[in-house]
Amino acid sequence: MSAHRIARPIALSLLAFVGISHPREGEWNTQRAKLVAGTTATASQISIASGMATRDDITLADGTIEADVNAPVGPGFAGFAFRVANTADYEIIYFVADSSRWGGLQYQPVFEGEPTWQLYPGDGFLGDIPESQSARNQPLHVKIVFAGTRADVYVNHSTTAVLRIPELKRDRKAGIVGVWVAPVASNVTYSNYTATSRVDLPLASIAAAPAMSGQIMRWRVSNRLPSPDTIVAPRALSSEQLRAVNEGIVANAETDGLVNLSRIVGNPAGPQIENVLGGAGWGLALASVTLNANSDHTAGLQFNYSDGISVFLNGKRVFDGTRPYASADLGRIMGTDSSVELPLKRGANKLVLAVTDHAWGWGFRARLVDAAGATTAVP
Repeated sequence: MSAHRIARPIALSLLAFVGISHPREGEWNTQRAKLVAGTTATASQISIASGMATRDDITLADGTIEADVNAPVGPGFAGFAFRVANTADYEIIYFVADSSRWGGLQYQPVFEGEPTWQLYPGDGFLGDIPESQSARNQPLHVKIVFAGTRADVYVNHSTTAVLRIPELKRDRKAGIVGVWVAPVASNVTYSNYTATSRVDLPLASIAAAPAMSGQIMRWRVSNRLPSPDTIVAPRALSSEQLRAVNEGIVANAETDGLVNLSRIVGNPAGPQIENVLGGAGWGLALASVTLNANSDHTAGLQFNYSDGISVFLNGKRVFDGTRPYASADLGRIMGTDSSVELPLKRGANKLVLAVTDHAWGWGFRARLVDAAGATTAVP
């Protein structure tokens, strides 16, 4: 199963949960889980038709989660949540059915009820499981080890990880744990479930992806702003929007230059208590930086984004575009860069990016090329 085949069904299926309270089944909180008819949960086993069940009696910052997951019947997703801060903020690793076997897996962080798979589509975030390690019509033993900013995933008692996550994207804070089944999935049984603070496998550090030359690493970012119910970013910036970005916070990009607006700004529809399937509404965020030029000249700007964008230089829109879920790259920040020429004037030039989003992660990365000595400074 290719990474491209994994991504589209995931977008249709991620579901969070509401509340960490009664009702309970054994040691499990099942308020947001539909159990398989006729089954009873125990501390080490639970069968879920859809939704998420949590063990809110187990709180871990670092640890090991293990379980046997029954073979799927048709399409489906089976997930393991950890460091659950609340009903909308957690880490999740989930497995993707390939007919009668679990053929792929993916990691993503969730912020204010917004999954972020469009921001993290590459190596270290999703992968395939060879059929030699995941046979058809056979259960899959899963072992997830997480500590600090790293996590490794093992299957069927192999000593080689099928996924090595280079950096967990949420802050390291202790939280409860849970299991999850997508609403399109067949019934999933988690057997021999354990979650402990034990970390008996070393998690060697993985070098972070470096930023490319000219990457802009610091921005001033507005709070979430109302947006019309459309992917199209503004054609012009209002005085209120300019004031919002001027009064925004200074935010650092991740090591490869990605600016994760889901982390910085939150859900584009505003804070949610759960993930609303397909998004709860559109939002707009603005990011600005000052480009200081030694002389009048043209510089190139290369960038990626999700889902819609307008680029403004000195108040004039110089680019607009969309990268929706319906596009070939599923709205992911990957593939060919967009680009625009920036007619810089000697002195300070204000660059503003207006980004829209509805679901599955919003953000951007941008870098200068052929800048002829232009430097960046956050105003």
